Amino acid sequence: MTLHFSRAGLLMTFTAVCTLSATAVLAQSRSPRVRFDEMDVNRDGIITRSEWRGSDHDFRVHDVNGDGVVTWREMTPNGRSVDRYGDRDQQSARDQENARARESRAAESNQPGRETSRAFEAGRQRGQEEGRQAGREDSYRHRWDLDGQQELESADSGYRSEYGPLEEFQAGYREAFMTAYRTAFGANAPRHGAAYRAGQSRGLSDGREAGREDASRNHWDLEGQQELLLADAGYSGDLGSRSDYQEGYRAGFRQGYSDGYGRR
Repeated sequence: MTLHFSRAGLLMTFTAVCTLSATAVLAQSRSPRVRFDEMDVNRDGIITRSEWRGSDHDFRVHDVNGDGVVTWREMTPNGRSVDRYGDRDQQSARDQENARARESRAAESNQPGRETSRAFEAGRQRGQEEGRQAGREDSYRHRWDLDGQQELESADSGYRSEYGPLEEFQAGYREAFMTAYRTAFGANAPRHGAAYRAGQSRGLSDGREAGREDASRNHWDLEGQQELLLADAGYSGDLGSRSDYQEGYRAGFRQGYSDGYGRR
């Protein structure tokens, strides 16, 4: 049997083939590398939660080591099964899951309905980077020394006036540094103790008061709260670690501020 094709039929077939080919090429061009570069708005080689175009769940899935950012390696199928820092497997799967949960809670409390300020975000990114480095170095020496970190005193490493208020940069830096230090230190990091709980309780109380005051003015200003700068209101040496207290205070203050303002 001989098949006969009209010119119109051949043209339609050729057009369909070209369309499918173009679609395939376009799909291939949407590679993980392309998607990564599109989301990495500031071209710093990492994707923060504010840059991520997707859900919190997807962000946590790609953030393999729970450090609060997604790297190119973590975006690749092979990279998701390997720790970002090479062969270090000292952190168990449970520890990594807990770290991701802490980062997720921090991200959610940082952005209850609106984005954080540019200054806070810049400080947070710099604090994460330097906190991870310090945590890894101290982990290699088997010496937990978060309270002794000089970077936390000034908390202005990398600050530029174009970011905005120095105080907001410092608040973001300190929060991120402490969390990143603990995560990078790994499974041998000490657990939060009485100092953390005391700070959390005081922060919750202070945060609620500040949130109610700002709600009465209809002015959300969490990152501008001076209490978050040092986060040591009510601290005394007999409570224990200062940094532990500060971590608890900031966590409590953020939750309290949202509660007091009326946001969930």
